[in-house]
Amino acid sequence: HCSNPQGEGAGGALSDGNFELLLDGATMKAGEEHNFDTLRAYELTLRGGSPNVFRGFLIRLGDPIEENDFPPRTTFAFTINDDETQLLMLCETVEMVGGITHKNKLDKENITTMIKMDERAVGMTLDVTVVVRNNDEESLYYYSNFTMNALDVTASPSMSPTNPDGTTNPPVTPTAGPSAAPTSAPTTLPTVMPTMSSAAFASQTSVAFTILGSLMVASFL
Repeated sequence: HCSNPQGEGAGGALSDGNFELLLDGATMKAGEEHNFDTLRAYELTLRGGSPNVFRGFLIRLGDPIEENDFPPRTTFAFTINDDETQLLMLCETVEMVGGITHKNKLDKENITTMIKMDERAVGMTLDVTVVVRNNDEESLYYYSNFTMNALDVTASPSMSPTNPDGTTNPPVTPTAGPSAAPTSAPTTLPTVMPTMSSAAFASQTSVAFTILGSLMVASFL
């Protein structure tokens, strides 16, 4: 089956049986919200320890609170990485949620699996049941639930502008001082001589020759 008991188990909460759930080595508290990043795999460990051994378990990750018409599914949230654990196919095929359970009824001190969500998912309920004994004489199990939020990681803004190829421009360093001042005196420009028209030049030449002719005549008198 893929259903966890509602409310505390026959033995109480996980902590009552000295069992604990850890996310990447940090102890999780039942009934509280626990955030983790999307696109990153986390190690999820159910730990007991001698003499608090267990024989069976069921961990089920329910659907998130619907934030849109197509909320992400938890079907593939778990990855198996030990010999004591198997995916609970009934959870995946019937309820379309992720679930893992035990392979055998041998005593166990802890089990480990990986949990990962590729999309943002808020308000997922993680149900955890630990079975210590389950026979004709006695059924002893512990149960707790945890609220899980898979949140997108917000990257810190870059101080330098990014080019289309992904590279960044180096920062612009201001010059140590202002540019050189202009020269105190203007540059000397060559003098442009005025030009004279051909008519003016001919008139002045005629007058000069007239005066020169008069002087030559006077010198011979």
